[in-house]
Amino acid sequence: MPGTTRFVMMPFGKKPGGSGGTIDFAKQKCLELVSAKQATHWNWYDLTTLQLIEGDAPSALRSFHYASELTPRGAVENFRSVLSNLEFLQRHRAHIARLNEAIATIRSYLPAAGPPTPRRE
Repeated sequence: MPGTTRFVMMPFGKKPGGSGGTIDFAKQKCLELVSAKQATHWNWYDLTTLQLIEGDAPSALRSFHYASELTPRGAVENFRSVLSNLEFLQRHRAHIARLNEAIATIRSYLPAAGPPTPRRE
């Protein structure tokens, strides 16, 4: 997983090795990255996932749209990766407000991204 998403997808923001970090730590890192001029769509996806987990659904949904617009149109696997993370949250933390809307937002960008990449066996 790119960026700081690994902190998010771990048991709610604990740093690897159990050294005590929190979602606040991950969010601070995301804010530092998106404040930089070289921030990528991945940095924005990390931030927006944290916003969603924290319960700031309006900001999260705006950020999901922004990150999706920054994502290269042909980057189908990027959208699928984000969708996979959100579906993980849906399975394990279904109570997160407006999570279904975030999933629908990312799915709405998939057709515009192009056809699925064939899997190699």
